[in-house]
Amino acid sequence: MAGVSNMFANLHLRRLDWSFRVYVKRIFEYRFSGSEGFTLEMVLQDSEGVRVYASIPKALVNRWVGVIKEFKMYQMSFFIVVEKKHYIRFTNTRYTLLFSHMTQVVPVQEPSFPLDVFKFKSFPDLLSAEQVDESEMFDIMGEVVGKEEPREVLTSKGVRVRMVVVLEDLGNNRLCCVFFGPLSNFDVSGMHINPELKVVEEFRHILMAGETSTGVRITQVQGQSGIFGGQELKKGNTYVSSDATNPHDSLALRQVHRIK
Repeated sequence: MAGVSNMFANLHLRRLDWSFRVYVKRIFEYRFSGSEGFTLEMVLQDSEGVRVYASIPKALVNRWVGVIKEFKMYQMSFFIVVEKKHYIRFTNTRYTLLFSHMTQVVPVQEPSFPLDVFKFKSFPDLLSAEQVDESEMFDIMGEVVGKEEPREVLTSKGVRVRMVVVLEDLGNNRLCCVFFGPLSNFDVSGMHINPELKVVEEFRHILMAGETSTGVRITQVQGQSGIFGGQELKKGNTYVSSDATNPHDSLALRQVHRIK
């Protein structure tokens, strides 16, 4: 299959010798409650912008963990194609690719199409929206201007560490985000602090163009504030699954979902 690339739009169940040239838009570990080990999950995107969910079973994780990286292009070949599970709502095809012992992954040193990393939504659109499609995967970007100290909260999954941050966009609109430790249905969410990407560099350049002070920009906020905690979750505040506890300067948040 060398030199041949199929497209996700043509996926079906009746063959194994698929070969795709794709970017890895998201990669994360999925740990099942009460069991050891984990699977490695990915969101892949081809040159037409079609996203497909891919999964590496526990038996093969050690072969690929640390080898496949986000934002990199690969030629990936030989998959088992299955129907997508109902809980996978953030890809726009009906299938999932399963890695097998035959699957081959080769890094592409000279990408043949540009990386479309983010699908941004503006703060005003999110703040004014009555509801958000749960199947939609989108991103936000802003500067961290306030944060609450991490603390433990009791959820349906047990005790989890929670931290609240306040993000501000270039129009001085603010959005409150609640960060939790890993939660099973939200592992696809993630964050990147000052990643070396063009869109983030442009944001930071505009942000800092009018800066007159080099002092600390992040302020400490109290959890009792009206824009934090359980009240905001009930209102439908944005949620990002993350283990981060030290936000800095500008921040790009991946795959953000709203909690109803």
